[in-house]
Amino acid sequence: MQPTVDTEQNSRPSQPGPDRARDFALAENRIEFGNNYNFIRVLHHGIRAALIFHAIFLFLFLWLRIMPLFLFNIGSVVLYSGCIYLLKRERYGLTILLSWLEIVGHAVLASALLGFESGFQYYLIVLVPHTLVNANRTNVQKIILTILLCLVYLALDTRLGGAYRIGGIHSTTMAVIRYGNIIALFGLLGHQAYLYAETVTLGEARLTQINANLRQALSEVRTLRGILPLCSFCKKIRDDQGYWNQVDVYLKQHSEADVSHSVCPECAAKHYPKFIKSNK
Repeated sequence: MQPTVDTEQNSRPSQPGPDRARDFALAENRIEFGNNYNFIRVLHHGIRAALIFHAIFLFLFLWLRIMPLFLFNIGSVVLYSGCIYLLKRERYGLTILLSWLEIVGHAVLASALLGFESGFQYYLIVLVPHTLVNANRTNVQKIILTILLCLVYLALDTRLGGAYRIGGIHSTTMAVIRYGNIIALFGLLGHQAYLYAETVTLGEARLTQINANLRQALSEVRTLRGILPLCSFCKKIRDDQGYWNQVDVYLKQHSEADVSHSVCPECAAKHYPKFIKSNK
């Protein structure tokens, strides 16, 4: 009895559902960033550090009663919390885009309201090494993004440096904010440098171990080279000591191969004709 086949169901092309389409997108994203483990590691640390800094800024702007920046930092805390969720989902591209928009927007708004001497524009510098070490970008893209960051920084200096600054902030408080931002900048850059130095050290150690394993494997490989003197009649091979050996013995002594004996069809017909005829 032949099994029945549902031709209608089999004739329909399989359509990926929303879950499968999402899995495809995640797989492509994992392939794109999967070989850039160093950058992803720094990205994880950077997003967590940004969340902590903006939580501190919340209390700072609330204490200074600068409501526009206080409200903006509420959005920043929510954004970076969402970025942590996106990192768990391996949505690295979207995480990078959102963090860039927040850092640039925060630098522009804080510089416009507090003045250039507040030091919030310094956080644009953090994006420069973060851009240059991203192996998923071409050199042209890295250069263009670095130039754009430089232009934004220069625009803040020339256009917003002398812009309106919210009054009521003591010069000492402004100095504390400025130097605090400078210290935070050096801390972030130092942390990035430490992570990459640690990764380079681990990579060199791993490469050294791989090379040692490769050298050991090559030392254990035995290959046959040159011309092998083979007897024209018995097919024995002469070794370096002048002894004639069977082919299987010679191969076992001079290579990593093991020989398994069998009978070819021609020899079977020649030496076992009765057995061959009985099987026909």
